Amino acid sequence: MHSTATDVLINKNMGLICAYARRYDTSYFQDIVQDGCIGLLRAAQKFEADRGTKFSTYAAFWINQATQRGFNKLNRQVRIPATTLECIRKIKKMITKVMTEEHRVPTNPEIAQATGISQRKIDYYQQIEQHTLSLDTLATDEDNPLYYIEDKKALDYQCELEHEGKNEALHEALSILPVKERFILEQSFGFTSETDVPLAEIGRNLGISRERVRQLREQALERIRKHPIVGTLRKYL
Repeated sequence: MHSTATDVLINKNMGLICAYARRYDTSYFQDIVQDGCIGLLRAAQKFEADRGTKFSTYAAFWINQATQRGFNKLNRQVRIPATTLECIRKIKKMITKVMTEEHRVPTNPEIAQATGISQRKIDYYQQIEQHTLSLDTLATDEDNPLYYIEDKKALDYQCELEHEGKNEALHEALSILPVKERFILEQSFGFTSETDVPLAEIGRNLGISRERVRQLREQALERIRKHPIVGTLRKYL
């Protein structure tokens, strides 16, 4: 079609775009109008006057399709194909009809029979129809509840930090002791092994009596009690 005739058709039918764009209650009105302009331009380029169809009728189809796709694109974080959205609309229309006339929610087999869509696809479409939620949404918001799936293998970072702090405090406390007293505490309380080592066995390893090991252990604990590090240790007890 000649460019001048195309310009005339577009300018004369701009009102159709606003009419279709107003159907969508959205803050993206201007963006949808732009999509409608693309639809109108496509209609003007493809229109064949000799077929006996009014241009406004022909253009309405293209504008409706363009504005609908534009709204779906802007209104969703994840783009869904137009054919899929059409099936979703068909399902929702059938559900609305049954709820209005019979005051109940139709079953999936009933929806499949009425729409010609398989039950498997109906389940799939109902899942993707769910809207996404912002990561800033509060978990306590009743209108937008968030559901969490716990990762059993994930580390509990709070416990991990506390464990690291405790180990650092213990290491610092043991560092103030003489070598023998430090060894006795490490063995006696299982700091370097999975189980506590009996005092008698520690004594045999050091070549001293069990009683002497006990005395050195009490002496080591007393050193720690008098050291400022004891304040940090108490936080983890």
